[in-house]
Amino acid sequence: MTLKEQLAAKQAELVALKSRIEADDADAIAEGESLAKEIDELNSRIAQAAAKGSLLDRMSAPAPVAVKTARKPRSLGAALVSEMKGISKGSRFSVEASYMTKDGDDPTPDPDPEPEPEPGIEPITALSFDTVNRAVPLLPGRTPVASLMGAYNITGDTYTFLKKNPFTGEIEKVDEGGKKPFVKTSYKKETVTIEKIAAYTKYTTETAWDNAFLTSAINGELLYELGRKEDASIISDVLADEGIVDDITYDASEDLGMVEAIMKARAAIAENTAYTADAVIINPSDFVDMMLAKDSNNNYYGRNFFGGSPDQPTIWGMPVFQSAHITAGTVLVGAFKNAVKVVRNQGVMSAATNTNEDDFINNLVTVLVEERFATAVEVPEAIYVIEAGE
Repeated sequence: MTLKEQLAAKQAELVALKSRIEADDADAIAEGESLAKEIDELNSRIAQAAAKGSLLDRMSAPAPVAVKTARKPRSLGAALVSEMKGISKGSRFSVEASYMTKDGDDPTPDPDPEPEPEPGIEPITALSFDTVNRAVPLLPGRTPVASLMGAYNITGDTYTFLKKNPFTGEIEKVDEGGKKPFVKTSYKKETVTIEKIAAYTKYTTETAWDNAFLTSAINGELLYELGRKEDASIISDVLADEGIVDDITYDASEDLGMVEAIMKARAAIAENTAYTADAVIINPSDFVDMMLAKDSNNNYYGRNFFGGSPDQPTIWGMPVFQSAHITAGTVLVGAFKNAVKVVRNQGVMSAATNTNEDDFINNLVTVLVEERFATAVEVPEAIYVIEAGE
């Protein structure tokens, strides 16, 4: 029973003695005096407890004060525009900015997942950000080939990994006491070097100080072209690897020759590796030919092996990546997430200056974008290159 509950009980007992005390009952008067003393003691204890609680409250830690964290730029273009704030149009300047997603090198969570755009800048909805530290231009009809691959971030200029050599020998059934066959598996070190792709362009001073224009120009134009070059570099690196498998071909004279070869490659990856094929990289003209192929009844074959939507098609259940950077007639089928890693050093960087060449006297601003990465084919046996054969 709490002190206040004890106090209430004693007060009730005292009230119950009222009539007997008024009748000069000596026993009631003595009991009442005893109850009064107990009531005074309880009131004193309650007051002491209240004072102690107040003192402890003063000793407790103050409530945390919410600190408003500065909003992060939504994109590379917005980051550069932010760096240019406060610079007078008539002054010489050089600034740079980089963009990293919260899943990349910057571990700080974004305090505002939907930040307000900078004044005068419309939100850039044509961008998405992957799990590595770069902005990925996702303009209508285009996704980066890097999104099919695995990803690493490093701070150095090289990346060394172990690549498995082909398995030699064969395990066989042997008689008791018979000689066992010798088999061998080994690994070799391989190193890829971080390389840079970059480009610059020039804008007039007036357009460069138009926040909305500069943001959209960097995000929608420069990053788009940077992404195209990145696609070309990654596909070229994969095709150049000597370990990828090339033992599946198709008859170019058959309507479904390439389609069937893709399924064979898918099955071979499942049979010969621990992985499952997860994508097909193909030239757009080859994909159109497959989509438009018809049988003798003038019905399209495609409904049997194609899926997905026109914007995100699949073949034999695998996402299709169409790229002009792979030669028509050649197809890549692979477990790309496991087999290939795109290794990046820092994020995409952008810089602007009006002191390059004769920019200042011609009212021009030079804007640069660049990124550093390498392609590591770690499991080449999980990638098949398909070409026309005999």
